[in-house]
Amino acid sequence: MRKTYIYCLWVFTAMSLSAQDPSSLAFDAVKAAEQEALRRAETAMVMSLNMSKAQKLQKAKDFSGAAQIYEEAIGLAYKLGNLSVVEEQVAEARDGLEYSRLQTAYKLQENNQFTEAAAEVDKILVFDPENKKVPKFKKFNSQVEMAHKGKVPSNTVLDTIPAVRDQQAQIRTLVRDGQAYFELRQYDEAEKSLEEAIKLDPHSDV
Repeated sequence: MRKTYIYCLWVFTAMSLSAQDPSSLAFDAVKAAEQEALRRAETAMVMSLNMSKAQKLQKAKDFSGAAQIYEEAIGLAYKLGNLSVVEEQVAEARDGLEYSRLQTAYKLQENNQFTEAAAEVDKILVFDPENKKVPKFKKFNSQVEMAHKGKVPSNTVLDTIPAVRDQQAQIRTLVRDGQAYFELRQYDEAEKSLEEAIKLDPHSDV
């Protein structure tokens, strides 16, 4: 019974295929070509929009934001396919990504953040594994770091500087407030401001 059922199903399928209008097959081929053309146009359009946005950010010196858009553009191009359509734009996006990441890395290097600078350029290799500027920068970065050893504060100290400066500014403001209250003969308010300043830093010269 099972063999008979399978045989009948095979015969029915064969008859259905042979009965198909050849023109319908031709229509499918045309439709597929049209869909492919649409996909190519979509890829080119999306890539163009992303490139324009990234270039504006790069021009505004928002290198971190520009790098992110360049990465998204490259990733989207691979996802949509049809790389031959946007080959030049993908190459341009890689160049923009390289430039933006390097600019960010140089800025980190200027701030003595050598580890962060090296990590920044490593992000280029995700999209351009054969990039030649990355190893050159990392070598230069290591040389600068060695030259700075013993001459600059540690990263731990550097990280605390902004908080210390903010506290000092707050103390100065409280002292000025205390002086102003004192001159206005609002002695309770003056005392309160000065006590707050002392609590923040009992040893402050201010």
